[in-house]
Amino acid sequence: MTITFLVRHPLYLRNYESVLRGLADRGHRIQLVFSPIEKAVDRTLVDSLTADFPDRITEVTIAPRKGWWWPVSDAHRMIRDYLRYLEPEYSQAQSLVARGGKRLPPLIQAIFRRVSVLRSKPGRVVLHGLCRMLERATPADPGCLEALRAWKPDLVIFTPLIDFTYNQMDYLKAVKALGIPSVLAVASWDNLTNKGLVQIAPDRVLLWNDIQRREALSMHGLKDETIRSTGAQLFDHWFEMAPSVDRAGFCDRAAGGLFDPAKPILLYLCSSTFICRDEVSFAKEWLTSLRSSADSLVREASVIIRPHPAHVKQWIGVDLSEDFGSVVVWPRAGGVPVDDQRKRDYFDSLHHAAAVIGINTSGFLEAGILGRRTLTLQTEHFRATQDGTLHFHYLTEGGLLTSAATFEEHLAQLSETLADPEGTSRQVGAFIESFLRPNGLDKPATPIFIDAVEEALTLSPKPESPPVWAALFRGLVFPAAFYARRLMLRRTNKGMWKGVEAVRGARFARPKGQSTEHSDRKVRKFVKESGATLASIARDDKPIIIGPWMSEVGFEILYWIPLVRWMVHQYGLSPERIVVVSRGGVSRWYEGIGTRYLDLFDLYSPEEYLAVNARRQEASNMQKQKAVSPVEMEIVEAVKGRLGITGPVNMIHPALMYSGYLRYHWSQRSSMDHLLLHAFYDPIPEPNAPMPFEKELPEDYWAVRFYSRETFADTNENRDFVRGVLERLLKSASVVLLDSPFTVDDHANVEWIKSGAAQGKGGNRLVVAGGWMTPANNLDVQTRIIAKSRGFIGTYGGLSYIAPLVGRPAFAFHQGEGDLSDAHINTAQTVFRDMGQSYVLIDRNAAKKLPMVLPE
Repeated sequence: MTITFLVRHPLYLRNYESVLRGLADRGHRIQLVFSPIEKAVDRTLVDSLTADFPDRITEVTIAPRKGWWWPVSDAHRMIRDYLRYLEPEYSQAQSLVARGGKRLPPLIQAIFRRVSVLRSKPGRVVLHGLCRMLERATPADPGCLEALRAWKPDLVIFTPLIDFTYNQMDYLKAVKALGIPSVLAVASWDNLTNKGLVQIAPDRVLLWNDIQRREALSMHGLKDETIRSTGAQLFDHWFEMAPSVDRAGFCDRAAGGLFDPAKPILLYLCSSTFICRDEVSFAKEWLTSLRSSADSLVREASVIIRPHPAHVKQWIGVDLSEDFGSVVVWPRAGGVPVDDQRKRDYFDSLHHAAAVIGINTSGFLEAGILGRRTLTLQTEHFRATQDGTLHFHYLTEGGLLTSAATFEEHLAQLSETLADPEGTSRQVGAFIESFLRPNGLDKPATPIFIDAVEEALTLSPKPESPPVWAALFRGLVFPAAFYARRLMLRRTNKGMWKGVEAVRGARFARPKGQSTEHSDRKVRKFVKESGATLASIARDDKPIIIGPWMSEVGFEILYWIPLVRWMVHQYGLSPERIVVVSRGGVSRWYEGIGTRYLDLFDLYSPEEYLAVNARRQEASNMQKQKAVSPVEMEIVEAVKGRLGITGPVNMIHPALMYSGYLRYHWSQRSSMDHLLLHAFYDPIPEPNAPMPFEKELPEDYWAVRFYSRETFADTNENRDFVRGVLERLLKSASVVLLDSPFTVDDHANVEWIKSGAAQGKGGNRLVVAGGWMTPANNLDVQTRIIAKSRGFIGTYGGLSYIAPLVGRPAFAFHQGEGDLSDAHINTAQTVFRDMGQSYVLIDRNAAKKLPMVLPE
């Protein structure tokens, strides 16, 4: 059977890894489909699952919604989600009410504030009824229907479905219109209370326990016969794991000798941004109290603070050991446990902890499985996100979580716990069974979940369609729907030229302007036209000139070369026909694309090249090569003369990227998937032979280049910062400065020595590589130096992209918030993450304590 698994984003697979593996083992074919998401997320589990089951588990790209009505549907669903937080059970949950209200447009918020009848029970009943009628009256989205017909699933599973985005809801509506069985898999313990409403009922609902069953019935109006309590399958492996190291080994791994293995360890689990925006301040207050305890066991305990994976930034540069002794922030990046090593690290942290402390986190559940006592403080700090959430009480009232109202009470509880750690296991066992394994503590949830999925495969639901009165109702509400649609599109199209669809008169059925569908059509048009050009080039036998590349290094590495590599493969272009033209000795970057490479500095001196490039930019009024200029045609003739080519040639010019395939990528009007489908990212291969200068390189060094650009200006403040970075690095290793002695682009070096006052501080450990560079080899020299280094440290930009491509980490600095392009950041982090390489982007202001940022 084919099961389509529609997931919010790849990290949700952590909750279903065992289920997916079990379904694949039973012979089912699984299609993973991820909803659109702006930020890059860890894809480790996607890669692992598709590699382990290449014939059973595949990833399928989601199709956009294309109908006229989806923005209207989003609007009335948003209102219904807000209305639920006006129910009496949320009277004390003001943070949840505020979060739901913030999603409404300001005008709608104002109406709800001023018209009290809308907030009353009769008003809510009427509004719910109107929204439900509109839901029934609107047809299934044609884009979703087309995608489902192409995927041909026997069953569709949705998770989490109720997360304040409505793409999945439209797919569920399309699933029901086609008569395909549907399942909602409730992802976590708080989803049914903290998120939106289940506004379209699936055929089956798989949840954890009786508490969630009550929530599904009373809050979401689901039918009891559709619900199956399977337990929490995401925790199954915690019941089976064993520690990977003894206590001494763990202390050495987590704290590097800072901890005394004989002393108890307290594990502080951080919470999400919604629960606690500034957890660093509270952690310091808690540690101050801890170190003042009268109980020496508590006072001298070692402490591990584990950052929340989605709230790591606040911990960059934070070192608590100076003020509080044996305290570490570990793992520094939060460590989402999605692979074997990170799972072991997290499990070992829980196993070796004498107690677990936090504010409001699912980590309490994992600690409870290991029999660890969990403690929290219910002070004024977090009243809104503890008492102000419904799910928090399940832990305190169920016996898992011990709560204190004051620091004094909390310290007393810690003393009791450290005095009798074994007593905790008996206390939490009953809760763990009822909450995580309601079918029996000895019965894993994964097989029960899989059985419920296979039961759902046998269902034969009838296709659903709008009722007979739907067309009339749509006509009556059309004027309001028209304006609601425009309002929603303004909110969802922020990255699209700040535009909104232009709807003219009665032609309301087809979106225009800067809409997602319009952009999608334009992208298809560009691809079709570009593909026709390449197909024509592939059919003849004339030489092909790739380039000449005369633009930024970053665009060449991150976009142009991968796109060209894809073109050569896709259209079968013969490498023997290809001549690559670039600058700086980068033939190795293009290896496998063409058999010939010609450097622009073989044709021009640096002064001549700068003049030629200036003429090109003056003619086009831009640096980017969006059209073929007369200057570049002159270069083509020079290339032909140099290589002895007579007759006409074909030219694959960067305009094919800038004005064709990726025209909408940088404005984020085309998806990341569009780029990845038209680009091959390969590591830069090792050189065939070393260059003489490589013998002079230090054995252990950092490769460093800070250059001036918009995101890192050559100011006194930045000069001081660069000097501080270098002096810090020189304490533990050599530094090779990649500063070139000449200028062939717009990236001027940032001078780190202003007056000679700092000269000599590095001694022989500071090496300046400029003497090894010429214009014709400078980029190749820098690539070789980075490849042999610990890693690259310097300005965010093209040079920092080289490091991951030669298997080295990159630490790229910029000077402030909001000064970088989201498109480039998302591309770099997505691509390098998928290649298994480290690319760390750091705001200069967040890197004042470099030892916390840079590895030793």
